Amino acid sequence: VQSNVLFVPDESHTPCIVKATPAGLYLASLEKAFARRIWGVTGPSYLTKPVLIPWSALEYGLAKFPLWGWVRFDVASAKVTFFVRRKVAAELLQTAGQPLPWVSPAG
Repeated sequence: VQSNVLFVPDESHTPCIVKATPAGLYLASLEKAFARRIWGVTGPSYLTKPVLIPWSALEYGLAKFPLWGWVRFDVASAKVTFFVRRKVAAELLQTAGQPLPWVSPAG
């Protein structure tokens, strides 16, 4: 899935390829976009290397104001927080067999 990911505290959108597997969440910047970046010009941030974050290292839940409609992901061990749009997060979590934070366990 191609999606913008919002990282904190940078608060800039990072165009990413986001994939979910049973092993974890995979994030990578689009190679074409990364190659076209202009140094010294403010714009989107990019991941310099692909990242696989194991589910065991992730905590996630619905974001609060002002990011309603997003899901907040925290990697406590690295002190990293990022946000993914709720629709995209739902697709990713379902693909990986992870629970949706806005659905009760009873259904």
